[in-house]
Amino acid sequence: MQFLPVVPLKGCILARFAPDDQISRVRNSVNIVDVISDYMVLKKAGNNFVGLCPFHAEKTPSFSVNPDRQFYHCFGCSEGGDVFDFIMHQNNLTFPEALATLAARAGIELAPREMTPEQKRRIGERDSLFSANEVARDFFVQSLLAPQASLARQYLKKREMPQHVLETFMVGYAPDEWKGLSTYLQQQGVPPSRAEKAGLLVQKEGGGNVYDRFRNRIIFPIQDISGRIAGFGGRVMDDALPKYLNSPQTPIYDKKRMLYGLYQARQECRKTGVAFMVEGYFDVLALYAAGICNAVATCGTALSPEHVRVIKGYAKKVVLVFDSDTAGINAARKSLPLFESEKVRAKVLVLPTGHDPDSFVRASGAQEFLEAADNSLDMIPFLMESAIARHGLSIDGKAKVVADIKEQVAAVSDSVTRSLYIKQMAERLGVDEVAVLDAVREAAKTRPKRLPGSPYEVSAKPVEPAPERMEMTILHMMVHCPECIPSVAEKRLLKYFSSARVRALSLRIMEYVQAGGNPSGNGLMGLAVEQEDRSLLARILAHDEPTEMTGCLAVIDQFEQSITRRNGAELDRKIQQAETGGQHDLALRLLMEKNELLKAKAKSLRAGVKY
Repeated sequence: MQFLPVVPLKGCILARFAPDDQISRVRNSVNIVDVISDYMVLKKAGNNFVGLCPFHAEKTPSFSVNPDRQFYHCFGCSEGGDVFDFIMHQNNLTFPEALATLAARAGIELAPREMTPEQKRRIGERDSLFSANEVARDFFVQSLLAPQASLARQYLKKREMPQHVLETFMVGYAPDEWKGLSTYLQQQGVPPSRAEKAGLLVQKEGGGNVYDRFRNRIIFPIQDISGRIAGFGGRVMDDALPKYLNSPQTPIYDKKRMLYGLYQARQECRKTGVAFMVEGYFDVLALYAAGICNAVATCGTALSPEHVRVIKGYAKKVVLVFDSDTAGINAARKSLPLFESEKVRAKVLVLPTGHDPDSFVRASGAQEFLEAADNSLDMIPFLMESAIARHGLSIDGKAKVVADIKEQVAAVSDSVTRSLYIKQMAERLGVDEVAVLDAVREAAKTRPKRLPGSPYEVSAKPVEPAPERMEMTILHMMVHCPECIPSVAEKRLLKYFSSARVRALSLRIMEYVQAGGNPSGNGLMGLAVEQEDRSLLARILAHDEPTEMTGCLAVIDQFEQSITRRNGAELDRKIQQAETGGQHDLALRLLMEKNELLKAKAKSLRAGVKY
């Protein structure tokens, strides 16, 4: 499995688009199961593949991928679409970027096609920022080899960083100069305004000149999941503050989603089912050097729901690795609700005093680190043992232990797991289980129902009005029982659809089938122009209930009757309006029209419908 980065544009922004036949060619040349498997674990289930949805929190897989018709659909949150939609949603890409990424994967060269001005602007801006970061990366890597970087090289040697690890992670050095990078960028054709927008340069207070953001620091390029340089982190080599400096938020760098080292760790995370979440860039490098290649770190920011959501696509279990008890306890308390919200199992590994992952693996080796991780505690037991270590098991101490962790126990969403933790606490502390239960229930009353930034909860959707429900039924019939399409076309039912989206999609499907298209093949997804259309079609395709012609004809007859009722009601309204306005000739014509409608209805009722 290999992620292919979007190739930066060279001169012509139109290279991001392709004619419709090439879009179809790209879609047909990549297997959606293979593509999505690069981002999450999928398991075979009948004719489909299933996994935990990357777009909302769940414990039971409801995300389904259909290899025959090349679409995905989540029965939990209703997200769905084709392979382009998944790549766009997962990587925050535009359609042209997703197209170019998949075309590169399939070895297809795209022909130019015109784009809208807004598409050109957004693609051009993102490409220019990625390009600026690549130029900056080259500058930092070259600077590490320069004579003035001798102290930086000595520092890395002292940290025992192997050369192959430095090269894998493209570690560099920012010279102790105000204009070193700025001058180099201009020489390479990168204007200061673009470099500033990429977070590489900072404008002086009050406006005017710009200067380098990173100076006299070891530089760590931060890659997105496609391997592109989205931002940078810089670390000082002494006790100066701030110890770490990171790129600011930009159109291509979202610190809430970015995990350092994930690009290098993704395959090992999927292979082992475990991700080690450490605190610093050097921790990731040190573990990688020791052969532990499934470690990631947040980029100078607190753990967010988005971070957890990203990592759960690669690992079933996350081990949080901390340097000290105090830091570990505080971090675990804050992060527990995030992992609970995303239904991800998390454990806590606190290293011996005086050690971080870097020093620990150098002193004790990778095997001892892995053994310690295997023996690490789940979050609630860890918090309980930490509280006991602080307060003891006196009467007052036991009360303080319960008070310390009752909110964390209340945050556990699964009722069975929560009750087991309550039982475990009661037995460990030697107190009545009812007392612990009461404390947890009291804490639950004050907990917020949702965390800020947490994924939306799947809620019951409002019931559609009857005509729209019937329209959706007819669309479903056209997909799963295409034999009914001639009847739908003959009776011209689509013109009466109140939903423009359903009407347009139904018309495309009708024309596709009438032209000889195979509705059971993967070409059906190509008929949906907008992402909302593809999501709607994916939902219909995923609900593949048996559909018989007899039932279809009954629905068609029912819809015809509803049209007659609607037309009659509309005529009554117009007649009343004409009579009120004194338009007697118009009222008479409308009455005659209604009379014809009633005759047609009576004739239909006399004839009956026999199936």
